[in-house]
Amino acid sequence: MKGVLSGYSGPGHPGQHAESIPSIITAVEWSLYLASWDIIIRGIGCTVNDSLDQKFNRQVARTRNRPIARGAVSTKQANVFTLEQLAAAAVCFHHYHMLLYPMRSQMVFLGFAFSAPLYLMCRAILGHYPLQLERIAIVSSVSWDTLKSSPDFLTITFLSISGTLWTVIFDTVYVHQDYEDDLKAGAPGLAVRLGLKGTKPALSLLSAVQIGGLVLAGKHAGFGPVHFALSCGGTAISLSAMMLKVNLENPKSCAWWFEWGNYPIGGSMVLGLLREYLIKRSSLY
Repeated sequence: MKGVLSGYSGPGHPGQHAESIPSIITAVEWSLYLASWDIIIRGIGCTVNDSLDQKFNRQVARTRNRPIARGAVSTKQANVFTLEQLAAAAVCFHHYHMLLYPMRSQMVFLGFAFSAPLYLMCRAILGHYPLQLERIAIVSSVSWDTLKSSPDFLTITFLSISGTLWTVIFDTVYVHQDYEDDLKAGAPGLAVRLGLKGTKPALSLLSAVQIGGLVLAGKHAGFGPVHFALSCGGTAISLSAMMLKVNLENPKSCAWWFEWGNYPIGGSMVLGLLREYLIKRSSLY
């Protein structure tokens, strides 16, 4: 999704300078850099969380055999691995922004470097929301310079908010796999905080805001009916199906919706935005 957004947030916004719309090859190149960065940064979040939560992970059936929890990897080794991943992520992030914003790559790097300690600080203060904070840190470190640099600030803001809420929703479904074990262990988590009865109403509200962000982004950017039908409508249908069908008391149901239920949601958003990009590109010829 971020790679597709690059086509709208890079130099020469399509709504203002059609001749400057990034080529398909350039958009693919940006997407590959961001895909590499996403894989690494997700690994950083997983390593940090497993290190900080190892005491609780040993008491949860699904997580007690993770490397740090079972003692196969020490906390010191995990911290060294985290630093190595941070270095690799910084390289990917730097190269991506050198392509997109060569004059400000140092400022972008500082923004990325700040996101890691910010996440750790938030984890220490808001222990109930580790996975959700991880996702917000990931999105914010990408969006910070893009938002400041984009000629269409509001469109990118609405899309970034929508993408962030999407990750919060599916991560909250994910953590319900361990609900009973987390209760027994006294583990902090959003699932425990909301409870089985409070989760679906809360996620339904976030889903409505997520869809609203897509609608506002499309309206502000002047997107066509494909965006509203596919990105907005497809996402609304997919989220509604998940809210109705997922059984939060059944770990297998939570795991299935986390793994497979996200494809129609992400696919709807990406395909709608991709279609808008291709329409803009075709108008050049």
